[in-house]
Amino acid sequence: LKRGTEKRTKAQIGEHLDFTGALLSGSASRHTLNVGAKARAADFESTLELITECITMPSFPPAETEKLRGDILTAIQEDRDDTRQIVVDLARAADHQSHHQGRHE
Repeated sequence: LKRGTEKRTKAQIGEHLDFTGALLSGSASRHTLNVGAKARAADFESTLELITECITMPSFPPAETEKLRGDILTAIQEDRDDTRQIVVDLARAADHQSHHQGRHE
């Protein structure tokens, strides 16, 4: 969300956020997009303009996209090596399976 738009680079977006103290947040799944912002009233309009730009004119710079891809792959590998995460994943899978078996019986 904050890695660049057709009008602003990642650095320019960061400068706006640093200067105003505003926060942008976002998450996405296959079917949903959640976006939020937090700013002082005095910075509301400029922050709304920024978040609108980020949503409607993302540029997906190749270098930033590749960096994000690398971060995600690293996180996946770390989860595979984390015993606690393995147990959580197995518990979720077992719970999911038990819920679906109960519906079919």
